[in-house]
Amino acid sequence: MITFFTTYKELGPRETYALASWRHSQLPEGPQILRYLPAADYPSAEEWEDTTRGDAGVAMFIVPATNGRPHVDAMFSHADDWAKYKIKAYVNSDIILLPKVGEAIQAVASELPEFMITSQRWDVQFDVDLDMEDPNWPNEAARYTEEHGVLHPTSGMDIFAWRGDPWGPGCKDIPPYIVGCYAWDTDLMCIALENGIPVVDITWAAPYGVIHQNHRLVNRRDSPEALYNKELMGRDGDWHQRLRGTQHATHVLEPDLTLRKK
Repeated sequence: MITFFTTYKELGPRETYALASWRHSQLPEGPQILRYLPAADYPSAEEWEDTTRGDAGVAMFIVPATNGRPHVDAMFSHADDWAKYKIKAYVNSDIILLPKVGEAIQAVASELPEFMITSQRWDVQFDVDLDMEDPNWPNEAARYTEEHGVLHPTSGMDIFAWRGDPWGPGCKDIPPYIVGCYAWDTDLMCIALENGIPVVDITWAAPYGVIHQNHRLVNRRDSPEALYNKELMGRDGDWHQRLRGTQHATHVLEPDLTLRKK
């Protein structure tokens, strides 16, 4: 069982597909889903169930933010504390997860008491309508992605699943990064490695399983938010020295779900 969490401003088509795919992850029990919103846009610090915009059943919380973008440390710390399940997973809100991702996470969990899992994503212009109530939807999505998708470079990590304390108790080692901007994800891997936590790459255990729905990107590496993240990342020197990707994982989950130490 997994607690998923994410952040997005409005429930659009991409978010609808993503949330539906997480709910249909075919785990023994349905997942818990948490959504984080920026404090500047939603000043009330209450938690509520969204029943007005179509994503009912998603617990919603307010966290500190900069320019409408929640802070990574606040989201992870709150999710770590609030999660119903011991396995937590941050996923970008435009990511469709196929059931094989859940199977891969459970396979790792059966082998390791503490871990951090990530994966490369597949970038695809998703121009097909998926009927998420059709049991065949994962096969359709995988086939479409295989035909039209492109594997993102190893730095493209849009999912972080963990059990234990890869970023210290309560995720206290995560700096107050701005989500959706350059560099924060690579440092999460760096911190987990520094803390001696097994980091597992499940890219090929779940081929075509982490699907990024292409859209116009507005994140510039020279934006004030990106420069702020780089400054945090360079807290001990040159921020370039903390760049990491899936190639730096300590373990790989093979297609047959066998865990292999690199």
